[in-house]
Amino acid sequence: MTSLDDYIDRAKKSQNGIYYLSGESKESISNSPLIQGLIKKNYEVLLLDDPIDEYTMQHLNEYEKKKLINIGKGDFKFPETDDDKLKLKKLKKMYQPLTEWLKKQYSENVDNVNISLKLVDDPMAVVSSEHGYSASMERIAKSQAFASKGKFEGVTKMKKTVEINPYHPFVRELLERVKSEVDQDTEESAKLLYEVSLINSGYQLEETNTFSNRFYKVMSDAMGIPRDSKVEEFELEDSLPEEESGNEAETEQQILDEKPLISDEAEQNAFENLETTIGGENQATTETDL
Repeated sequence: MTSLDDYIDRAKKSQNGIYYLSGESKESISNSPLIQGLIKKNYEVLLLDDPIDEYTMQHLNEYEKKKLINIGKGDFKFPETDDDKLKLKKLKKMYQPLTEWLKKQYSENVDNVNISLKLVDDPMAVVSSEHGYSASMERIAKSQAFASKGKFEGVTKMKKTVEINPYHPFVRELLERVKSEVDQDTEESAKLLYEVSLINSGYQLEETNTFSNRFYKVMSDAMGIPRDSKVEEFELEDSLPEEESGNEAETEQQILDEKPLISDEAEQNAFENLETTIGGENQATTETDL
């Protein structure tokens, strides 16, 4: 737990806003791809896991002349150095074929596809448009509008913004394929990448069946199974081999439990003989010492 005053005291002098991100739990927010770049640059992000938090932040808007900034929105300006701005300019030109192609592929759900330096480990992230719902607010709006089908559909149809990591191997490979020749596998991979990124960014999938079918195709390739393989029943053998080793071990244990290794009478006799022997040895030793 922290306060806005403490946040401002710890913030960098050049930082003009208070960064925050809302979600279902602190763990899910802290693992979001949207905060990777800020953490790498040693910026602090407030993790808001209570549904009322984002409502409060939107109405508060500003605190101690510091603007409250939701990093899950498309209008968030990632803090960049002059060197970063120069790199970004070159990367935008380099990736223009891919961003234009992806925008067409995602046109039903996406307004813009941008190159971003805020991503570190993830190839892609999805954020809301400037006036759209963040992932957290979209879940809340869906819950509130569940009884009104028309309004519910309006929430899900809001277009989003895609941000891609120019240094990720997936993105670099997509660029090379788009520049050469795009096949059906490339299109399927791009759509699957968007759906995974949508989930990873905190949004919910509307067409889970389509997503699962794409995932199964990729898994088939990884396991060396033809994509058109069918689910078929197979014949079972009449008799299965018995687990002999297991039965033998169990029988031996039963014998040990039921029959002692030595009888009580034999044990008592052995004990008495042992005492006699020790006593004789002690006597011999005493006589020698005298």
